[in-house]
Amino acid sequence: MVPKKKSFRIACGGLMLLLLLVAGCQPQGAAPANAPLERMVVQTNCVTEVAAECELVVEVRALDDDVLLDVQTHADFGVRFVNNNEVATVGQFDGRIQNVRLRAQGSRLIHFPYQVHDARLPGEYLVDITTFHPSLPEVPEALRSEVYAEQELPVYVIMLETGEFRLVGSDAAFQQRYGNGYVPGAMGIDYRIILPDENAGQSGWLVAKVTSRDVDFNEVLAYEPTLEINAVDGIDFSSSVMNPVIVSADRKTASFRLPPMRHQESRVIAFPINVDVDGRQLDGVYTFIATISFLNRQNHNLVESERLPVGLQVVSDPNTQSRRIMAVQGITGAVVTPTADPNATVTSTPTTTPTPVPVVAVLGVGGVQPHPATSFPTPTPTLTPIPSNTDCRNLLTEQATYGRHTVSWEWQRTGLSGSLCQYYLTQVYNRLPISWEQFRGEALLYNPHLETDGEVLYPEKCYQLPEIEE
Repeated sequence: MVPKKKSFRIACGGLMLLLLLVAGCQPQGAAPANAPLERMVVQTNCVTEVAAECELVVEVRALDDDVLLDVQTHADFGVRFVNNNEVATVGQFDGRIQNVRLRAQGSRLIHFPYQVHDARLPGEYLVDITTFHPSLPEVPEALRSEVYAEQELPVYVIMLETGEFRLVGSDAAFQQRYGNGYVPGAMGIDYRIILPDENAGQSGWLVAKVTSRDVDFNEVLAYEPTLEINAVDGIDFSSSVMNPVIVSADRKTASFRLPPMRHQESRVIAFPINVDVDGRQLDGVYTFIATISFLNRQNHNLVESERLPVGLQVVSDPNTQSRRIMAVQGITGAVVTPTADPNATVTSTPTTTPTPVPVVAVLGVGGVQPHPATSFPTPTPTLTPIPSNTDCRNLLTEQATYGRHTVSWEWQRTGLSGSLCQYYLTQVYNRLPISWEQFRGEALLYNPHLETDGEVLYPEKCYQLPEIEE
């Protein structure tokens, strides 16, 4: 009989020792006489820095009494445990050794090998290690199936440049590849932009590191968030085998639904971006809007949006008749109040003009390493704010109508999601010479199914929407 797991519980003493081990430091000297002896200590061991297989080394200890124990490891996602001479696997993910007999003050070392399994993204994945008293006649009845010690431990999955997943044995090795150069957003997501070496090309990556550290798991049935990134003209998204994000037909929106995550886990997603592919690239700062959505226990879709704290800056070089593209940090964003209303309008507050720090980044074999930009002069950009309106009807007409371009409704688009007002704020407002009232009226005229759908856009449906006529 396997005891019921007590999810997300870590003994404080075990956690402190675990942090020392992950940081590569071993405790010095013997423990003080009054320090309690830990019942179980766990560490990760990989023979090489990047490995196809690593192992958990579990040391179980008896205190003042003889004990008979079963030891079991469990992984929900990302890795699985495999057989060796010591342990057997249960199902596809669990490792187990039974009837470990310890005399008082005795200990045993047990090795649980594990491999990558069904990992779709690099990240920190949690595994459980539990020791418990078996339900056997020789075990006192009061102890049968009782947990003796339990612990959670992160294991680390990375992606090689070939697209293959591998393991590393420490947080330091993982952070070397994925932990530097990020700018924190407002939704528990950190962002960075990676550009080719010295802007030799016009393709790069918008990288998001999603963590579940701020998620209230009492309110979430299963945290499987969908992250959607929205761009404007001049920036397109693409997809690849290594980065299988879903891209809309017009390539202005990319999304990815993450596999389930536990508390204190992380995942890294790379959204491939292409610059100036449609010939509309003008000097200035190009920003992105991110939307994350997930279900709560009432099966309502919670949605939050923010302007990303990173963007792209395009600057013309009159001497070479060319443009430079740089990653920009320090863009002020605004988080949207979470809502469980699927028809709610996404809103945000105006931003002030930031003072960005241009960064040119290269993708190296040993991970992503940012480098300072060259001394090429960069003007301070002025961002066009998204207004702080809770309803598009409150937008002032003169704010939304400017320019001398002709608008065409010949564009057909699929793969969209969100409300009609959200689309207007992120794709039309302050870009096309059309007011909200005019946009909404013509959108319902060209797309009568929008009225039936409550003015909500669905990815599987096709819409005629406005764009500047060439």
